[in-house]
Amino acid sequence: MTTRQEVNQLCRRRLGDQQAPFAFSDLQVNQWIHDAIAEISQLFPRTLYAEFTLQAAQNVVDLSALSGFQSILQVEYPLGLQPPRYLVRVAHTKTGRFYGNPTYDLDWGWSGGRRLILGLSPQAGERLGLTYEADHLYPDDDQTPLTVPDRHLELIVLFVRMAALQEQLAELGAQSLPAPSLLGVRASNAARARQEYLEALDKARRREGMSAIVVGW
Repeated sequence: MTTRQEVNQLCRRRLGDQQAPFAFSDLQVNQWIHDAIAEISQLFPRTLYAEFTLQAAQNVVDLSALSGFQSILQVEYPLGLQPPRYLVRVAHTKTGRFYGNPTYDLDWGWSGGRRLILGLSPQAGERLGLTYEADHLYPDDDQTPLTVPDRHLELIVLFVRMAALQEQLAELGAQSLPAPSLLGVRASNAARARQEYLEALDKARRREGMSAIVVGW
């Protein structure tokens, strides 16, 4: 796995900003890395697994402790059956179809956060396996490895490059009398960087079997 410091250095090499005085601070570059992680989380979330030991008649499972939780992929209950039994999602408001059947539902409106509701009534000690999607973690410091896989590091680098060029364009545009030729060059560079990022994003989605996005400025 790659640390935030290694990604920061990779971004700086791509920006040509490796020697002092730096055009962009570490704070800026690291914030853009975190922004890229947030966007990647929406398109390429982590797939994680958790197990729960249930109590008798406990048909509600608190999921609020699952950091960055997005959605459920699969619920296996009870664990240990051969072949495994996977529950089917049905709205728990449809009581006639839900309760007493191998079903589950995800309730986001619960006052305590989010919860998994089971259509069956568990017996004490039964276990449930949950496969779910979650956000990637923001690294705590420079030595923390990213949870984003290395195959998506290029997306982070391109996102940071796009953000840096947009920052330069915004700073120049805020001047009272910016040179039109320089403004045009920076606008063109920022547009090209955004286009390259979107094209790489589209390529990554197609590579992983996802629907294509519309690439445009």
